[in-house]
Amino acid sequence: MNFEKPENVHAGPPASGTRHLSAAERTDTPVNPAAVSRLSTSQSSSLPQFLTRPYTTWHDITSVFDHCSPDYSTDGRVCKFDTTTGLRSNGVDPTFYLGYAVTPGGGDYLSYDGHNGWDYSMYYENVLAAAPGTVTLAGSDSINPCFGQTVLIDHGNGYTTRYAHLSSIHVNVGDGVSRGQVIATSGNTGCSTGPHLHFGTYITSSWTAIDPWGWWGAAGADPWPSDTGNLWLTGYAQFPLPSAPSNVLAGAGNASATVTWTAPAFNGGTAIASYNVTASPGGATASVGGANTSATVVGLANGTAYTFTVTAINSVGASVSGASNAVTPSATALPVASLTQTSVNFDTQALNSATTVAIQVTDLSGIALAINGVTTTGDFTQANNCGSSLAPLANCTINVTFRPSAMGPKTGTLTINSNGSGSPQTVPLSGAGEAWIRSESLGGTITSGPGASSWGPGRLDIFARGPNNSLIHKWYNQSAWWSWESLGGVLASDPVAVSWGTDRIDVFVRGADNALWHRWYSAGAWYPWESLGGILTSAPTVASWGPNRLDIFMTGVDGALWHRWFDGSAWQDWESLGGVLASHPSAVSWGPSRIDVVARGTDNGLWHRWYKGQWFNWESVGGPFQSTPNMTSWGPGRLDIFAIGSDGTLLQGGYDATGWRNWRSLGSRIASDPAAVSWGSGRIDVFAQGAGSSLWHSWFD
Repeated sequence: MNFEKPENVHAGPPASGTRHLSAAERTDTPVNPAAVSRLSTSQSSSLPQFLTRPYTTWHDITSVFDHCSPDYSTDGRVCKFDTTTGLRSNGVDPTFYLGYAVTPGGGDYLSYDGHNGWDYSMYYENVLAAAPGTVTLAGSDSINPCFGQTVLIDHGNGYTTRYAHLSSIHVNVGDGVSRGQVIATSGNTGCSTGPHLHFGTYITSSWTAIDPWGWWGAAGADPWPSDTGNLWLTGYAQFPLPSAPSNVLAGAGNASATVTWTAPAFNGGTAIASYNVTASPGGATASVGGANTSATVVGLANGTAYTFTVTAINSVGASVSGASNAVTPSATALPVASLTQTSVNFDTQALNSATTVAIQVTDLSGIALAINGVTTTGDFTQANNCGSSLAPLANCTINVTFRPSAMGPKTGTLTINSNGSGSPQTVPLSGAGEAWIRSESLGGTITSGPGASSWGPGRLDIFARGPNNSLIHKWYNQSAWWSWESLGGVLASDPVAVSWGTDRIDVFVRGADNALWHRWYSAGAWYPWESLGGILTSAPTVASWGPNRLDIFMTGVDGALWHRWFDGSAWQDWESLGGVLASHPSAVSWGPSRIDVVARGTDNGLWHRWYKGQWFNWESVGGPFQSTPNMTSWGPGRLDIFAIGSDGTLLQGGYDATGWRNWRSLGSRIASDPAAVSWGSGRIDVFAQGAGSSLWHSWFD
């Protein structure tokens, strides 16, 4: 076992805390990557998110930053940034007396009480700078010698990082270092009984230790009040290496092949310096600069099938893509310069002015595909003339748009021939569509868009404004729809609803006095209306991340987003979250302390802001569109957004593990803003006012 001996805090740079290699957390990743996939798409936080991991390969985390009792007094608990807590009363790690079990009698230990950094089980390995900066200490820490051989780097943005218990140091005081630069070798110096790395982060001005993950629990509930928030680059602890290039596609030529790819989603925090393309078999290569996304590999054998991988290289290291499609070079191959999933680019140096290109798509039944803006479905052949007066070396591009419209993985091929001569070139097409079951009318007469909630599988509760402006309610329970009922009140907006537990529904509306009104259902009974005040200029929206938690949003008289919340004991005052909105907002929560809000901006684009322990800045995610969006989520990292298209049909967009998705039409003309709800993974129900003012319903399962 490796550990640091407990020590006291002294004035000046504080001590490391204590550490060992316990049976606790055997993972390099202190949080599920899916749980922060949203954070990874944006660096718009007001915080200086600037850190990457101080190493490039997987390592065990052996002690966490303890948010409880940072003064090193023993209180019998260890609190992690995501609110996971180890309690001495649950059981003590038999290998280390400061490792406490998270569950009673469990072996899931957190270690240890009072630790103000993160320990990694690095056995005499390279230690990397977590961000650019200037070395301010390289040697023994005279104020806290228990750290042993130490490097401190001031990053010039108000933060300093510490690297402790080192066996050797490769930098000097005053040196400027770059991200990922090797600065030391991990070791076992100071108050340590085994080789490891202690990594700490400090507010430079006050020399206060903070957790680079921040605090992911309720706002204001951090037991260590000095934390400033999530400081990892992109909001997640990334390695300082580029992610792998994607969408690698190849097109064959005469003894050559042209390969294209999509640049890595993350460059490691430093620019991509170059790409290497490698052929298999044979290992022929081509290298291009980091600004390029295509290369031609020459010296290949005609008649041999090849695949290709692309390696992205930055100043720290490299990552390798998966293999491309297979292609076979030929002396008569069509000279295709590049093939992608959105375009086919022809090198016209070898094409004469009369060349006509035939496009054949196969095995794509149910797939919508457009070539040069002409949309067709299923198998088809279309001719496209590359032009009659093309200059040598000019490029002719045929734009291809591929959109799956059926459920499940869809694959096929796009094949290009030149006047029936030469070897055809083929590029694979693939994608996963989603099947919307059908639309149905549920009757009734509604005079607003609906609101929807669900408290569990097979349960749907729908609310709308009735003909007399009162709230009406209809529900589905496992197998059948029940008739409309009136719940009274005088509504001046669409209603919104949310459920945070079985048999619990909260409904909110803008009343005739423009104030926020609330009514709720609990344990089989409806409770009376209550006024929550305020002056609403739009319909409200509501989200809940757990029992007794309600977050209300609306557009204020200043056009900004306003927020009020119930924390289980009392309603808190309104706060402004800024922005200039052109519609009322929509909000949803897909996990504890997580809220996503979207609205239409004055540019008619979709704007997004989210909360995860703190509010992150607005980001633009496309558009334009003309209606108010509505959003739901069926699980972590999944957002499905619905709106009305210019032709009155239902549009769907959103976010999934691959990023933000483009809008697509789901058909069916609707007469009000839609309302969406999910009662389980892979299930979405959408409601709107349909023809004749009846309730309209479509669902995806």
